[in-house]
Amino acid sequence: MMYKLVNCMERIDRQDLVSLSKIMKSQCLRNIKKFSFHIGQWTSGIN
Repeated sequence: MMYKLVNCMERIDRQDLVSLSKIMKSQCLRNIKKFSFHIGQWTSGIN
């Protein structure tokens, strides 16, 4: 899952990254909280 995410990020060129960062800044904290929560559930499910 993480590998796919990194792979996707590598394909984004610099101009897309700039516009993406503008979008991400508006949603960043909320998404990080959601994402870290899902990662926490995912990793605890493995152990």
